[in-house]
Amino acid sequence: MSIDILVATALLWIGANTIYTNPKPAAAVEFVEVITNSEAPAGAGQIIAGQYVIKEQKILMLTGSDMTERYSMSILIHELIHHQQFLRMKNDTKKPGYQRWSIIYLPKECQIKQIEREAYLYQIEYLRQVEDKPKFFGKNNEQKKVTMAIDSIDKRLKSDEFDCE
Repeated sequence: MSIDILVATALLWIGANTIYTNPKPAAAVEFVEVITNSEAPAGAGQIIAGQYVIKEQKILMLTGSDMTERYSMSILIHELIHHQQFLRMKNDTKKPGYQRWSIIYLPKECQIKQIEREAYLYQIEYLRQVEDKPKFFGKNNEQKKVTMAIDSIDKRLKSDEFDCE
């Protein structure tokens, strides 16, 4: 299955299940060997599964990610949410009289935490929706990975990781 079809599928889900009712695709999805993010909320230098690159408006995914698996699709959705957030923040500053997204008034560190929190909330929503569904694609043995991802994200969301001071 082509990445364009998977991105279109992810955008349909985003449009139907989030506040981003008219989502736009990122400029590109690029597969790379290693993604490290020194600014990741989870910790400096941690190897991560996906990343949205704001300056280039592209998504990085790990080479070898099986994009037919629900877990990999959830990462793509997470990163596409970041693209929608970027477009929203960019457009908020251009519309006079527009009700600005309240997040832009927060300190930068808090903005990052809240943006990440929102992306995780949508990612876990997707995973919960597909957790018990019959497999339309993907391997049957991926069920454990989906359940573990739900548990992991749920723990992060319940922790103080995304709290602002």
